[in-house]
Amino acid sequence: KDYADDYVSALEDGRACFGKGDKKEKPFHHDVIQIGNREDFGITDKDFDVRYWRKLKKTGELDAASKYVLMHRNTDTKVNEAIQILCEIAEEIRDNKDDKYSNILVHGLTVHCDEPNGTPHLDFRYSIFTDNEKTGVPWRVSDHKGLAKMGFTTESKSKDGQDEPEMFTALQKFRESINTRIEEKMKEHGWERK
Repeated sequence: KDYADDYVSALEDGRACFGKGDKKEKPFHHDVIQIGNREDFGITDKDFDVRYWRKLKKTGELDAASKYVLMHRNTDTKVNEAIQILCEIAEEIRDNKDDKYSNILVHGLTVHCDEPNGTPHLDFRYSIFTDNEKTGVPWRVSDHKGLAKMGFTTESKSKDGQDEPEMFTALQKFRESINTRIEEKMKEHGWERK
């Protein structure tokens, strides 16, 4: 069957990509990136009662639920600094800073605080692609080749001298590179990564 009409389905079932089973290409990824946890960087203060808030929402008292969240909004400047760092990371990815993200097709970068019992976070939706291929389709979704073109490859490393190597996938390395960049920005604010 021609997959031109439904490219995403063809990627998902393997007709339009390389590999089989769990080795098939993923048409897109969705990562959630946050700094800190609820206790340190919560959207709401420590007195916020999530059960009460959920009860208001469940009974249709949406205005009261919104007012309750605003009454308990965390005003600590750390939360705003975390939002600023996440926005800066989103801009670096979007603008392909230092040509580090050349094979990433960004579908969405959204920094938001939409969970009153949560933390500010960055939703990062993307596809990894390869281009300028000599055979086959010159531009296509490909985690393996796209990540390799950005310098991220899968390798085995011996962990603490053990015989069994630990696998570090290219995708893990890519994600860790973003975490490392966040860590650098956190240090600019005087914070250490735990």
